Amino acid sequence: MNYLVALDTFHGPLDLLLYLVKRNEVDVLDVPVAKLADQFLEFLAAVREVDVELAGDFLVMAATLMEIKARSLLPTEPEPGEEDEPDPRRELVKQLLEYRRFKDAAAALEERAEKQSARLARVAPEEPARPGVQPVRPVELWDLVSAFARLMRETQALQPTAVVVDDTPQHVYEEQVRERVRAAGRLAFRDLFDPPYHKARLIGLFLAVLELIKGREIGLDQPEPFGEIWPFATEDPVVNIRDYNRTAWDHSVATGNQWTVPVGPEVIAAARRGEWEIILTPTKPVPRDWFPPLAGLEVLCLASGGGQQGPVLAAAGARVTVFDNSPRQLAQDRLVAERDRLAVATVEGDMADLSALPDGRFGLIVHPCSNCFVPDVRPVWREAFRVLRPGGVLLTGFTNPVLYLFDEQASERGQFTVRHRIPYSDVTSLTDAERRRYTDKSEPLCFGHTLADQIGGQLDAGFVLTGFYEDGGPSWRLSEYIPCFAATRAVKPG
Repeated sequence: MNYLVALDTFHGPLDLLLYLVKRNEVDVLDVPVAKLADQFLEFLAAVREVDVELAGDFLVMAATLMEIKARSLLPTEPEPGEEDEPDPRRELVKQLLEYRRFKDAAAALEERAEKQSARLARVAPEEPARPGVQPVRPVELWDLVSAFARLMRETQALQPTAVVVDDTPQHVYEEQVRERVRAAGRLAFRDLFDPPYHKARLIGLFLAVLELIKGREIGLDQPEPFGEIWPFATEDPVVNIRDYNRTAWDHSVATGNQWTVPVGPEVIAAARRGEWEIILTPTKPVPRDWFPPLAGLEVLCLASGGGQQGPVLAAAGARVTVFDNSPRQLAQDRLVAERDRLAVATVEGDMADLSALPDGRFGLIVHPCSNCFVPDVRPVWREAFRVLRPGGVLLTGFTNPVLYLFDEQASERGQFTVRHRIPYSDVTSLTDAERRRYTDKSEPLCFGHTLADQIGGQLDAGFVLTGFYEDGGPSWRLSEYIPCFAATRAVKPG
């Protein structure tokens, strides 16, 4: 008999059987087949309702259990001269032991992966744990299936009834569950299911719960063993903006987004000859007189990964550190540095938290249009001021908040309909369905900051503004009427 192993989640007949062995607190080497066979059939009834094709694998296991149970109950008389028939459970126990070995190995690998993911650059601190978010691990998948099976029995949804055709889209059920959990904060699993109790609707709601858990929009808590399961709302609809945008920008590298494509060797060769330029906004190069002398200067390229600005400045003579949230963006800078023998250091982190960097280290910070990917821009200015030396220069590009005023889909058709307030947020200014236009494609989530935060925030942090220009962008229809991007030059007094 084949057994199903999926290394990312471990699901299937053997997983359920191992769960039952643990729940009954028995030794896997001494499987009580009669008892487990009956319990296995109870779960099979619930699985068959959710996925008939998947239930086929479980039916094979159930048939095997029933065969072993029958052979164990029936007396057998060995023929003279024949050896005793081996224990019919032996092959099943062998498969369970093999499955448990793989499952334990997967858990160990997952633990190592989690530890590795917490490792940053040499001097970067570990990210503090977020309060209030409980791990999903205490509640296993089969606990959830068991709770759903009890619910189906209690609502008599498994009894023969008239066939009810339910063509409700799955995303509607997801929205219903999402709103109920957010409104309550925390509620009993059974309270997610309200009348009418027909089978298709209950299954739709159950699948919605699984999808929201997968998307980390809700978590699960089970205070007591075999007790009530409590879904709860996570701290944010997208859980954590930094984590989400990190993954989104890693995806952008894989898909070849223009801001992730590293410069070629010819650009580096020209920069070494003194022929170079960089941009902070979509199209307009930064004026050369905005830069201090670069030879030997400590330069921080802030939220500027992708193998573009950092390597060019390093080729022009600067000592460059690239700080970015995306590991794959930083890998592009290392690629150019290794290819062209450049001294470029990379640090992964949050642009609003530069605690990994010492006070007063840098003479120049280059910060292109990227603070639109953090919810609050003022901490970025305060941290930039801290790590700059007195007399140091901050070069920044940012989005004009007017770009976020209008309905985006209408703007793409050339119809500018004012819809949003500023400050703007993809998290709170859009509906869940609208936000899925970005999240379904793994695109970064954006925030439109006020000019009081973009310009006034620099002044409040202690900077003196000494330069300003505006820029358009061919990808935005609004740029035909007003520049949608701007750049500033600011100096730390001293």
